Amino acid sequence: MAIPTPSLALDPAIKHLLHSNTAPSPSETLLPSRAARNDSLAKGLRKNKAKIAQLKRVISAVRRFPAELWGVVFGMYVAEYYTGGGSTHSAYHRRSAPMVLSRVCARRRDIVLSSPWLWDDVQITVGLAPRRTPLSSECLETIVARSAPHEFKAIIGSRTPPNPREYQPYTSSLLAQLFQTPGFVERVGHLKITMATAHYVEVPGLARQRFAALRTLHIAPRTSHSDKSVSIPDILALFADTPELRNLYVIVTKGQLAPRYHGARPAFPWAQLEVIDFQCSLDARVVLWILARTPMLREATFTSVRYDLLVSDRWGVDVRNLPQEIELRKLERLTLHGLSVVRYPALRYPVLQALMLPALTHLDLRAIQSPRDASVDLLGGLQRRSGWGLKSLAIADHLETEYIPGFLEANVGIERLEVRREDWGLFRRMRVSDADQDCASPVLLPNLRYLTVTIRDDGVGTGGDRLREAGDELTRMLASRCAEPASGAEIGCVRPGLEEVHLWIDGWVMSPESERIVRELVERGIVQDHLEREELEGEDSDE
Repeated sequence: MAIPTPSLALDPAIKHLLHSNTAPSPSETLLPSRAARNDSLAKGLRKNKAKIAQLKRVISAVRRFPAELWGVVFGMYVAEYYTGGGSTHSAYHRRSAPMVLSRVCARRRDIVLSSPWLWDDVQITVGLAPRRTPLSSECLETIVARSAPHEFKAIIGSRTPPNPREYQPYTSSLLAQLFQTPGFVERVGHLKITMATAHYVEVPGLARQRFAALRTLHIAPRTSHSDKSVSIPDILALFADTPELRNLYVIVTKGQLAPRYHGARPAFPWAQLEVIDFQCSLDARVVLWILARTPMLREATFTSVRYDLLVSDRWGVDVRNLPQEIELRKLERLTLHGLSVVRYPALRYPVLQALMLPALTHLDLRAIQSPRDASVDLLGGLQRRSGWGLKSLAIADHLETEYIPGFLEANVGIERLEVRREDWGLFRRMRVSDADQDCASPVLLPNLRYLTVTIRDDGVGTGGDRLREAGDELTRMLASRCAEPASGAEIGCVRPGLEEVHLWIDGWVMSPESERIVRELVERGIVQDHLEREELEGEDSDE
């Protein structure tokens, strides 16, 4: 039997020496390696060409898609690009998804330009100084017409100067131009205006128009940089004819424009609103007046609520006609924050006392207390009138602490709790101890799954000892709620378990044992500790 001869791949230099007594020259050494490299590249090129040909056969049908179908595909891409956090740019920004698609090729550009639903996001910003070349009417008409006949979203804003005192006051005519641009008021579905009130001065003089498609109105007026200005009621009056309006947001930075909320309430389609968010300083009587006119509300937010004891008529509210009972059958979420502690004269102008909320599932309260010279269980009374069972609760400082434990006992279905600044002894009542395993002494909130705690040592009225004690009670409660169930626990005695905890505890250090518990729960993925703490002055955390 013949023995196979192994094929040996010899180096070209060795092959040369087998046939010659002289060493190969540099060119003779380089040429074979280059030839081998060329052969390898040619082989790779043939493979790549074969793959390209195969891909061309696969996508040939896709290339023959009609332009209308490509427009739908591009629309899906743009929607995913924005909802996925890809960008917050306007559709006309050079980095926006429509602009990127339009730069691929001439055919893509034609498809993008002929797909109006891709251009439904318009953002225009007023500069810190007057434009040398203001936006022309033709430019605005082109921008608005690009999305026709579809609805579009418009965000009109102005930059805040770093130093308002050095800022040159001026008023722009942008809003007046937009309101007079064909198709703007007819097709805008979401309008957000974050301009200084000085830029509104020309708009109230325009004829009132019908915003036929407007569903969401977001007003965030900034500090006026001019003597000329308008009031919030004046701004709302511009949108009196909005048959589709469902969501209203009025957000003003705390402390700004406070005097401009005086005057009669404007004519406005309050009765059709489903979401209302007033993050600004409103008098409690105005809040009550608004709630009495919004029977379709699902969500309501009022922050910085105040009560003016000295003036009662400049708000344009006839206090004699304020309702004593308001039933909001669809309201699911209510946020009510006082600017400071809001106490009303006894039996007059109540807010919580007047409400009936049978569908409420989320409640967020701060600085709302009983009428003066009285002590009333506001939360318990609200629940007895409404008959709801909360799923989510957020409580902050300046509430009447004696009623909170009883309120939590009556709401065993609460799954989310947010506690800000104070703990009211709740953490001790929420701790699961061995005595609770026989269900002899039930704990507060047995179904709690999500907890957020925000406490800060600001050095004013809240001593370190008090905060340390609250922190220790908090960690003991977390350790008991996050522990594994006992092996011999009785059937029917459910041990509460937390799934997610967020801690925003700043400015102080808890005891070493408490810090150890927090670190362990962070490692287990249950607790998210968002702030680093510091040692209290004069104390050693290693003791």
